[in-house]
Amino acid sequence: MNWLYVLIFSLILCLIWIAIFRTVPNRRGLVFLFFILPSCSLLALFAWFWQYRWEGLIAFMVSIGLYILFEGFFGHRLASPNDKNIKVWGQED
Repeated sequence: MNWLYVLIFSLILCLIWIAIFRTVPNRRGLVFLFFILPSCSLLALFAWFWQYRWEGLIAFMVSIGLYILFEGFFGHRLASPNDKNIKVWGQED
């Protein structure tokens, strides 16, 4: 078992969890198509090709725990994502 791959896989999967739940609901299809689907497929292909399946499964469970910790400490303070609370900063700001 390679714990470095578990750490890398779990961080990637935690970013994927954050991308799933912290995006605007109207844009989740685009995020799924251009971020989640390619990253999950590349991660699964890498784990399958180099036989890192157990590392992938352990990283999946660790990433769920990391996401729960993220939501517990930071996520509950953040406003739910919608189009009204997104502000684009320009040169005037």
